[in-house]
Amino acid sequence: MVSLFPLIIFFTSFSIYLFTSFPSIYWRDASEFQAIGYLLDIAHPAGSPLYAMIAKWVTFIPLGGIAFKVTLLSVIFGAFLSVIFYWIMQSVLQMLFRDARPSLSSVYIDRISFVSTVFFLCSNAVWENANRAEVYTFQNFFTAIFILLLLKLPPFVSKTDPLNPNAEKIIYGLFFLFGLSLGAHAILILYLPLLLVWVYFFCLKPKQSWISSDVSRQVLLTFFFFLIAFSVYLYLPIRSVQNPHYDWGNPETFTNLIFHVSDRKDANFHFSVPRGNIFSKLLLIYWDLYRENFSLLGVLLGMVGLGYLFLKKHYAFLSVLGLFFFPPFIFFIRYWTENSAYIPTFIVLAILLGVGIGVSILFCLKSFTGRPQKKWYLGFVSLVLVFQLVMLFSDHFKQNRKQVDYWQTTKIMSGILDRFKPGAVVISYHAWFGLSYLQQVEGKRPDVTILSLSSFIVPDLFTEFEASRFQNIVIPSVSTKNFGSAFLTENVHISPIYWEPVVDYNKFVNAYLVPEGLFYRINPVEYQLNDESIQRYFSNLSDHLPFDEISNDLEEISFYAQILSGHGAYFLEKEIYEIALGHFKMAVEMVPNSTHFLNLLGITYAYMKDYQNAEQIFLRSISMNQENYQPYLNLAKMFVNNAEMEKAEYYFNKVILIFPNHRDALFFLGKVNAGRGNKVQALQFFQRVLEHNSNDEDVKKEIDLLSFDS
Repeated sequence: MVSLFPLIIFFTSFSIYLFTSFPSIYWRDASEFQAIGYLLDIAHPAGSPLYAMIAKWVTFIPLGGIAFKVTLLSVIFGAFLSVIFYWIMQSVLQMLFRDARPSLSSVYIDRISFVSTVFFLCSNAVWENANRAEVYTFQNFFTAIFILLLLKLPPFVSKTDPLNPNAEKIIYGLFFLFGLSLGAHAILILYLPLLLVWVYFFCLKPKQSWISSDVSRQVLLTFFFFLIAFSVYLYLPIRSVQNPHYDWGNPETFTNLIFHVSDRKDANFHFSVPRGNIFSKLLLIYWDLYRENFSLLGVLLGMVGLGYLFLKKHYAFLSVLGLFFFPPFIFFIRYWTENSAYIPTFIVLAILLGVGIGVSILFCLKSFTGRPQKKWYLGFVSLVLVFQLVMLFSDHFKQNRKQVDYWQTTKIMSGILDRFKPGAVVISYHAWFGLSYLQQVEGKRPDVTILSLSSFIVPDLFTEFEASRFQNIVIPSVSTKNFGSAFLTENVHISPIYWEPVVDYNKFVNAYLVPEGLFYRINPVEYQLNDESIQRYFSNLSDHLPFDEISNDLEEISFYAQILSGHGAYFLEKEIYEIALGHFKMAVEMVPNSTHFLNLLGITYAYMKDYQNAEQIFLRSISMNQENYQPYLNLAKMFVNNAEMEKAEYYFNKVILIFPNHRDALFFLGKVNAGRGNKVQALQFFQRVLEHNSNDEDVKKEIDLLSFDS
């Protein structure tokens, strides 16, 4: 009899995700992917070419706008992911409990698989990523397929048929799909080393030798099928040659392609190693995510399932689970604090949860065989599971429904776009994805040229400035180093240029910025603030940033907090500390756990000589992340200015523990030791500075003084 559970799961999850999905653009990468899908352009590293092509097909559905159609891709693959998870649970439970004494009947297996799948599809990690245009449900659809296919291979096939005639075909299909999956997200490459080892030792390796002609043939064919599918990445250079609007990394050459696909721009994150307290804190964050996604009951059931697998020595199956748990976990636990990166690990944990339910039912059947209490026990277990699922669904529904206007992002971005003068040039950072989507896809404000600030800062990694792409601006022919200033010089007298205030980059144009609301205007000559212009700024800001209408959507709150911090940085540079303080306080109030905003607030207090409040704020920032050197550095500099040298030395030492080559910290510690007569130690600090900058004149003078004294 054919089970109806897969159909029920698909349409249930599809309906849930569809009901809470965003009908238009959303924050951060979502609006970029929505534009990429429609325009068939090139997304940020690693490019996700398969996602772009499939998203394009979805845009032909005669239902809703482009943004909604691309979001529908996440909904569809979230539903498919749930169905595949159900099939995984069926295979796992059949493998573990079909031959048990007493065994679990197919009815029990179907029901346990269904309940486990409901736990999984209701998990916030899957649900929130099925709501928006992102790669994560698509990416993990492949992860689930890999697990399902491995369960169809030895040693999980019948012992009477260890050389399953379908095994070879399954292996070829597995690696073809693996090559294809990298076009969804290149991060799946993390599985490859362990996957190759697992397939070789469990499926290919002959008993008598490490290699054989038959194994060699299979390996070559496997590699062939992988390469055929991986050729999807040829999309990137082919499309880049046509100079599309979104042309991240310009991957027309082999060097650029490799740089883009490997995401070298974030190499520091990829290879960072957390230390001590921060690692413990990240583990606690992961624990909270695990518990929040599956409830405490789900966690306990997962532990029961894991214990059962070890007790029964199902090491081959445990190795499969480890293959898909540890690579993403180890890679992301160092710096990632959101659900999306950990979905593969949650697939594994949900499988363990299902095994735990199976163990509980099996315990009941064994303990109450032939006794009337069995029905009561089974009824109680079912009631507890249903109650927990209802609570989990209710909680995650509220989180994903958010009780907000789902068109909010579009309203905000449209409002920003409408305020620009005709023919304006806009240099944006946090708002760039949303603004460019509205223009490139929906055709709004074609007279405005919307540029990404990132393209000025790191042009090699982002879209290049080419006349064919930007026809309404003058593109100067100068070196990359001088491009920003030359661009402003050439264009500021031709078009009104608007600037989105950003903390780290205001300094390049701060003297020329005119605060006019959410975005500032760049003046042709240096601009002097006065009381009238400040009052006009606040009046415009209250219109552009309606504080009473900000929703409880964390992404929207984060967007406004980033903008406000950029405004605060502008006034901090102008030494208007009270106004800067107000902006940073609002940013911290919106995002209380941001060490970035806290540091800015502490710096402002320090400039105002309110050292007590400054110290409290910096220490609060440190308590949230002891691996961030900035608050230590800020405290050290504050104590130097306040002539408290012992405290300054203490915090400079903290800086170099985290950032061993920090120039200011090394220089200060060198001077302190020189003043104490510790010439050897002083020279060591100074030499460390010169190792990274042999032309540091201040350090050379200090070394000369030490030599003269000796």
